[in-house]
Parts: sequence; C-alpha cells; structure tokens
Amino acid sequence: MNTNDIVLATPQDPIEKNIIHRRGDDFEWIVNLYQKDLITPYDATNHTVLMQVKEDPTGSVVIMEVGANYTIGQGSGGVNNVITLNIPNTDTIVDPGVYDYDLQLTDGNGFIFTPYYGTFRITQDTSR
Repeated sequence: MNTNDIVLATPQDPIEKNIIHRRGDDFEWIVNLYQKDLITPYDATNHTVLMQVKEDPTGSVVIMEVGANYTIGQGSGGVNNVITLNIPNTDTIVDPGVYDYDLQLTDGNGFIFTPYYGTFRITQDTSR
C-alpha cells in the first residue's frame, strides 16, 4: 500500500480510515498534514510519530508498529508537514484478519493527538 492522504492536524477531528493490506508486502503511507483551513501546512517539526496495530485497541499485544520507521519531510512551502510511515514486509507476515490501529503524533511540548484511527485488515497473500 502506498497512499497519499491529506489530514487536518487538529486533535478534535480524528479521521476514521480503514486500511486493507496484503500479508507479507511492504507498507508505506504518506500523510500530508494541514491546518483546519486545508491551505496552511501543519508544521510537524519536533513531533514524534507512533502507529500501532493491535488485535484489541485496549489490549497490550502489538501486532505491527511504526516506531522508528517514519520520516517527517518538507512539503508545500518548505514546511515539514509530510509524514512517511513504513512497515517492512517481514513485519506484515501476520495472521490474516481485521485488527485495530491508530496514528498518534506527539509535539515538542508532549501534547498527544490522533489524526487517524480505524481497522487494519490483513488479507492472505497468494505469491510467496
């Protein structure tokens, strides 16, 4: 999966996005962050990113995770508003099924917000 999304960078408006991904394939997701006006880029400089995929959103078992596998880069206007998330193919070899995920950002002051959440469906791969 290589998808390019634009999201409002506001803690009040998380977006539900359900993902379907093929087992054993590399996962890449590019998120462009903008302010609520959809014109002004949201500056993600000094932010950390965490995305976890779990069987149960309240559980402690993490199926897949984007921890250090992300970059924050420049987008329009030279602002650091483009986040590229990666999960290597070796980490997506999990049992096919429907899991839960969310994408959290933490700013330099420790404020945490979730721009995306939803289901993460792993489908069976055919080619091995």
